[in-house]
Amino acid sequence: MDKGRTLKAEEFDALLAALASNGEDPGMAYEKVRRRLILYFNARSVQDPELAADETLDRLARKISDFVPGGPESLTAFVYAFANNVRHEAYRRASRNPLMDEAFLPEIGVPAGSINEAVDRRIECLTECLKGLPEIDRKLLIEYYSEERAKKIELRKKISSREGISINNLHTKIYRIRSRIRKKILECLEKR
Repeated sequence: MDKGRTLKAEEFDALLAALASNGEDPGMAYEKVRRRLILYFNARSVQDPELAADETLDRLARKISDFVPGGPESLTAFVYAFANNVRHEAYRRASRNPLMDEAFLPEIGVPAGSINEAVDRRIECLTECLKGLPEIDRKLLIEYYSEERAKKIELRKKISSREGISINNLHTKIYRIRSRIRKKILECLEKR
């Protein structure tokens, strides 16, 4: 996610101190917050909840000095403000091209020099796996990703209205279809 600088020991220590301000063991407090963040990201269908939780905690550690204990904002609100930003960034990345993103390349063991071949193999597997989906799911997935920018928002509103579900339920439905097809694509690529 964030490929910025590494976390300094002082920043991490300050984070632990802030999390354990009520006398709780710092390590236990950190793990408790991390588990809650993983649940938060998982419930919101973020692709890699553990990575998102770690990124949130790293960013929080870098900015924990800005937190004022006893101020108008609670530590929980401060944590979830960072989590919300990480979640939005994860959604933006996933929406760019969820089935063909560069983060997918290492999962299938693609050497750096053969990216075009790898993309061609992935497109072939995607096409093959789309054919394996039930027709209603296949059409929904293709339609969902058929527009760009402002048009996609209107299209997704139209789809959710037609399907009789909320936009959030539509996102969840698409995420589940995408998760199923992603597994099939990985299996297909392993065979090639």
